[in-house]
Amino acid sequence: MTFEAALEPSINAEQNMVVVKEGEQRKHNVVFEILHLQPSEKVTIKINGMETSMDLHTGYNRLDVNLPKVDHPTPYTAVIQVGNQEAISRSFTLSPVREWEVYLIQHTHSDIGYTRPQPEILPEHLRYIDHALDYCDATDDYPDAAQFRWTCETSWSVKEYLENRPQSQIDRLIQRIKEGRIEATGMYFNYSEIIDEQAVAYQTKYLRVLKNMGIEVSTA
Repeated sequence: MTFEAALEPSINAEQNMVVVKEGEQRKHNVVFEILHLQPSEKVTIKINGMETSMDLHTGYNRLDVNLPKVDHPTPYTAVIQVGNQEAISRSFTLSPVREWEVYLIQHTHSDIGYTRPQPEILPEHLRYIDHALDYCDATDDYPDAAQFRWTCETSWSVKEYLENRPQSQIDRLIQRIKEGRIEATGMYFNYSEIIDEQAVAYQTKYLRVLKNMGIEVSTA
């Protein structure tokens, strides 16, 4: 191996543009990247009276430090002590970060014959709904935001489930859809951009069947 530049120990501090939760508090995350070329030693980082430490190994090391959330750019100085070496400082600025609330939609992509051979696709999608129903049951006692939810990406999978599963399973699915824990959608399949008007109209026909069963569909 040939190095065109000398390896030198380094310590860099950079803010991650995220807001993290610690209990009820919101904090900013700062990453310290440390290139350590000596045998294992302890590093201690002090920032505004807060102290964090870890054991460094030879090579690349990463240490995450969470600091109180700021509303305007705020300068900080970190005092860093590696082993018995002389302490050094690194200055950085925390900037406000927009908070996002992220919703995770759990579903299985419906692509007939792309992910697996066509004859295997239908049994798998029926099995996915079986599992989704079981996960709903298993999380009934969880807080509302933690309860399992599932989206049936196409009405095709729901149609086939209603036509091929035992009545006990059908009843479970309908109940979970009415509760809002599983969602049935309007598109029969995922179509290409060249679908024509007649095909679009035809693929919505199954929506009548769902509505007649008391299943409301609000998402394509």
